[in-house]
Parts: sequence; structure tokens; C-alpha cells
Amino acid sequence: MDNNSVFESLQQNFRIAVGAATDLAEKIQDPQRREALLSGQEKIDFKEQAPAWEAKGAETEKVARETLSSFAEQASRSVESAKPGTSGSPLEFFNQFFQPSNGGPVVDAPVVSTNSVQDEASREIKLLAAEVTALREELASLKES
Repeated sequence: MDNNSVFESLQQNFRIAVGAATDLAEKIQDPQRREALLSGQEKIDFKEQAPAWEAKGAETEKVARETLSSFAEQASRSVESAKPGTSGSPLEFFNQFFQPSNGGPVVDAPVVSTNSVQDEASREIKLLAAEVTALREELASLKES
């Protein structure tokens, strides 16, 4: 078995697991489907469900990658533009992404913003970006071999 097929097998199994978890979360959120599942009325055939779970896992993976990409991009821009005493505090950044859907109040708490905290956050983001780049390069080299 070559590295490519091992990687593809791991990726396929990961997507099936993510798809199954997503499917389960959707069933738990819907009261009728939850009751059917808990009462045993709904039987799960893993061989039959695997292709659907894999597709759902691939879609979930795609959405997660896009969300994380936009989140990292926004965080990078926010950290670069944040200056003490101006907008761009971590609290404002948090509220951009996690405002309550019911129109309720956003989190409102005092935030102490200093250059050292922003510099540390900026360094951490750059380190994480470098780590992601290294992982992508390693993944590409594994695919080639």
C-alpha cells in the first residue's frame, strides 16, 4: 500500500466520521428524528449510510475550511489594524462573528488592550500560519510520494 492510498483511506474514513457526526447532530436537533432514533424506530445501516456520510463529511470539511480561512484572514486584518484606544479590540472582533441571532445584546465587557497583547496575538497568528503552511507542504510531499 503506497502513501497516497493510505492518505486517501484516512481522509475517506475521516470524512465518514465527520459526516456521521454531522448527521447525528442534525437528528438530535430535530425532535421527530431524535425520538425516532432514540426509540429504535430508525435503524442505521453503516454500509448503506457510508457514502452519504462521506459526502456530508466532505461538504462539512469544505465549509469548515472556508470558515477558518475567513476567520484567520479577518483575525489577521483585525490584529494588524488594532491600535490601543481605537476600534479593533478582541471583544469587537468576537462580536463580529458571534452576535446572537435573536437580535439580543452582544457581549459587553471591559477590555484591556495593550501593545504587548496585540503583539503576542500577532506572533501567534504568524506562527500558526507558518505551521499550516508547513503542514500543507508536508501533505503535498506525501501525496507526491
